[in-house]
Amino acid sequence: MSPAVLGPPIFLPVYLTAVRAGFPSPADDYLDQPIDLSRALIQNAPATFIMTVAGDSCIDVGIFDGSLITVDRSLSSIMSRINAASSEMA
Repeated sequence: MSPAVLGPPIFLPVYLTAVRAGFPSPADDYLDQPIDLSRALIQNAPATFIMTVAGDSCIDVGIFDGSLITVDRSLSSIMSRINAASSEMA
């Protein structure tokens, strides 16, 4: 397993208003400054990787079979956090 390698930033638009269910499309007038998701989501790139979820034991917290999750193995395991474990991660 290789650590995350951060490439050039990929900026995505951020909408200033919350999206309402059934609202067809927000107008560009409501865009805020773009953010770099790699900087927003990854604190320790050498210890971070993406895993694909297999199974449905976490559907109650919005993690579904086939979901991609970001894992930072430098973080300590805490009961209030969602933890990922694999026998292949050693």
